[in-house]
Amino acid sequence: MLTTLTKNPLIIAILLGLLVYLLSIPVPTIVVDAGNYFATMTLPLALLCTGGSLDLSSMKKEQAPTWIASGYKLVLAPLAITLAAYFTGFRGLELGILFFMNASPVAAASYVMARSMGGNSILAANIIALTTVLSTITCTLGILTLSLYGLI
Repeated sequence: MLTTLTKNPLIIAILLGLLVYLLSIPVPTIVVDAGNYFATMTLPLALLCTGGSLDLSSMKKEQAPTWIASGYKLVLAPLAITLAAYFTGFRGLELGILFFMNASPVAAASYVMARSMGGNSILAANIIALTTVLSTITCTLGILTLSLYGLI
């Protein structure tokens, strides 16, 4: 398992970034600019790859895992974290941010990670698609509920 983790491109990139930061290696402006251009393209590209990998017949076959994962990500996790934050004393903007951080759709990078690690990338694509579509409803309802109770 450790060998598989060390071959993960996202983990390698994070470790290299930390190394550059810790060693205070100066990064040329042209590299930073190119990195910024690349960063603005990553989400649309990842969503295109995810959309291209969607398999509606697989979504029907693997309904339970897709809906359980999506339900957990969009309902259970935001509810549990937001309640815990409320009882810990968070209010206002901080509570709203915590809610949104946990109610957001599954990251598009999870498809890339599942694929590179040999996981079920089609299931990952299905979960990303479903949470992206349904998060518009659950986020709206969550913010409306927090607003109605005067918590944000």
